[in-house]
Amino acid sequence: MENSFKSSLAFFLRESFRPRTKEEYKAVFKCGVSFDRRPVPWLYLRVLAAGFILFAVSVLINRLCDYSSAFTMAVALGGLFANVPLLIFFYELNPRRDISFLTLSALAVVGGVLSSALTLVGYEFVYGGHDNPWVSYLWTGFLEELAKMAAALPVIIILRKKYPFACFLIGIAVGTGYSVFEDFGYIYAYGGNYLSGDTWVVLMSVGRGFSCFWSHAPWTGVICWAFAAFKKPWLNFRFYGVVVASMLLHYLADVPFYADGFRFLEGFNAGWVIEAVVVAGIVAMVVLMLRRSYAELGCIKRTTEERANVPLARKSKLSHAGNVTAVLCAVFVSAATCAGCALQFEEKSLVSYFGSDGEFIAFIQNDKPLAADWARLYDGAAADYSQFIENGKLKCATQKVAAGGYDYYYVYEFGESAELSAVGVKIDGKVHYCRRMTIYSDGSKTVYYGYPPNYEPVGDDPEPPSESVDPPEEPSEPVDPPEVVKTVEYFHLAEAGVNYDAESGRFKVIEKVSAVAPYAIALALGVASAAVAAGGTAAVIILKIKSGRKDDDR
Repeated sequence: MENSFKSSLAFFLRESFRPRTKEEYKAVFKCGVSFDRRPVPWLYLRVLAAGFILFAVSVLINRLCDYSSAFTMAVALGGLFANVPLLIFFYELNPRRDISFLTLSALAVVGGVLSSALTLVGYEFVYGGHDNPWVSYLWTGFLEELAKMAAALPVIIILRKKYPFACFLIGIAVGTGYSVFEDFGYIYAYGGNYLSGDTWVVLMSVGRGFSCFWSHAPWTGVICWAFAAFKKPWLNFRFYGVVVASMLLHYLADVPFYADGFRFLEGFNAGWVIEAVVVAGIVAMVVLMLRRSYAELGCIKRTTEERANVPLARKSKLSHAGNVTAVLCAVFVSAATCAGCALQFEEKSLVSYFGSDGEFIAFIQNDKPLAADWARLYDGAAADYSQFIENGKLKCATQKVAAGGYDYYYVYEFGESAELSAVGVKIDGKVHYCRRMTIYSDGSKTVYYGYPPNYEPVGDDPEPPSESVDPPEEPSEPVDPPEVVKTVEYFHLAEAGVNYDAESGRFKVIEKVSAVAPYAIALALGVASAAVAAGGTAAVIILKIKSGRKDDDR
């Protein structure tokens, strides 16, 4: 069994990479060709490489030229470079070739538009959202698969394609069209950010492009296959079982991208396991479907002798090796180009959220165990560290207290009594004053700075964050003041702005990220690309020269 798998894999790779004649390129798009052996796809790999290279060129142009046409080109190629090869891959697996690629392309456009329209109607007029995100994810899987199924099944009935593999191809075409239009939307929406647009054009295009192999297209394809494979599908529970399975796979695929605690892009968590289950599930369903379809069509496996290397002349081998080397080098340079264009060289903001007061205070205080004693009374018996006297009267005094290995400065204002108005602490020779963030029931917030504004403080406090919000202005008519939920006190040591996100009930911290690393990465990518391009060019020239010196009969 193991040797058979290795032999099949080796044969698949050889067929994917071996040189092809003009007649083979013409034959792959011809209909009416019948095969008694299971076909092996090979064109998809060439289209995928060409599409990715063109996408990299479009991303580079978009990075260098600030034109809407360049952005549109990058969005279009980003949504097509992986989806089109997927459609070609399954098209090549059809042994009967009774559906043309032009027909599948038309189905992808029409079915993609129709299913997208049905989905939008469902979101707009049927389902208005739900407070529970898990219910929303479930509805998404149900609605989108139902919309694609509604667009694909009438085509099967109209074209009278009764054997399962043809129906599978129709579902693949509709699912691919839906995936393309959805990818256009995501790439355009995220890539339209003028601060990080190039980054998101690359991330969205590559991420959604390669996820299409286990998402919309195969989900719909398997549903359409089941529609033809099971007799009287509308009354057959097995058909509905396949439909529900595809919907559940769709639901599970969304969880690691959107659900809190399961976002696999934020680190290793359960989201990785869920996504692995989705990939394994859809791959298993497609493999089982292919085996059953080939068995029904009478396709047989190739023998070990048939899987042997196709004899090639020495000249052809060298020439093809040069072609493969050129393509691989171009793909590497394209990948490096995309990675370089995704880098943000300007100073950017990194946003973090903290759900508890303790986590937020620990972060903003650089994990230093600082605490202001706001209950401390003025000690008249102790010497003042500094005083402010006006017209012979003591207006303000600061007392220095050592505690926990730090020097604290307590600032008192004098009226009828001494009132503590500020607390500072010296860190690395600089005094930082304690700040107070008051959170109200209506979500409004403000940050108060500790030292009295009318007196010169001891030391300097860091600049207040730009995200600070002043207290709301008092309206002309008296209203009840908002309820104070809590007050958080902290020493602002971290180089970050702070705010409170009332919607999620979390503290928002915005840090400025240094731009040194992106320049270093860009330099490394440039050097690697230049080395690969130079080495690849030399190798291709050498292989082509050698192939010209060899006779075809050697």
